[in-house]
This record gives sequence, C-alpha cells and structure tokens, in this order.
Amino acid sequence: ERDDPPGPIRSDSKGVITIPATSCGFSSDLVMSIASSDGGKQLNFLSDGYAEYELPDELPSSVTYRLKIELCTVHLKQSPLGISVDEGTDTSPQLLKIPYTIGEWKTVELGEIVANGGSIIKLSRPKPSYGLAMKKLILEPIH
Repeated sequence: ERDDPPGPIRSDSKGVITIPATSCGFSSDLVMSIASSDGGKQLNFLSDGYAEYELPDELPSSVTYRLKIELCTVHLKQSPLGISVDEGTDTSPQLLKIPYTIGEWKTVELGEIVANGGSIIKLSRPKPSYGLAMKKLILEPIH
C-alpha cells in the first residue's frame, strides 16, 4: 500500500514525458510500490504481472517516442518486458530485452513506441520472471 502519492506525469518544453513508475493506474498482485533504498518510490515486478499507465489527454497524437526506463535488476537471467500501447483484442505486446544491471540503477533505452494523448501503456512480464525494479519511464519524441 502506498503511504504517499506518486509524483505526476510530466512533459517538458521539448515534449519529453517522464512517468513515475509508481503512478500506474492498475497493477496485479505481483507488482508493488515500495520505498527505494536511495529515496523515493520504486515499482517492483516480483514475478509475472503487469502495470498500466494513462498518458494525459492533452499530449499530441501519433508521436513516435524513444522509450527509456530507469531500472535495476539483480538476476543475470531476465525475462523480457512486454509493452503494448492502446492494447486491442488482437495485439501482442512488443517484447523488450531487459539488461542485467548488477543491482545498480541504470537508465536504459529499450525501444520505440507510438502513442497519443490518452493512450494506455501496459508493461507486462511473463511467467517465470525474476525481479525487476523501476523508478521511471521516459518517453523522448523522435523528430
């Protein structure tokens, strides 16, 4: 259970969107928000599970973004992170390779997505998966 609310989703003057990982609108029982050892909050994928993020309606339409995530992993073998945007019934998530960070926080570029204002971004992990901790998602527009 959260003891303080996550920070807001922010967009700067260059269109870069920063999403606190703990600001997910819904998560499964295997995804939880906890205090981070170096301050703030982090989202932990304990195993398989998912989290969803809704982008603010006022963001522009059909923008291609470079996806970066500040994350930490402590297991050498990592399952991919699935990502889908505005998931439809026939949509399979794009699978992104998660690096082994030796237990250190790193901001890593994972791929590209196309999103609109109001889009729902869903992150998921398959069974079996080892722990993955995240502090924030960063979406940088590709011009």
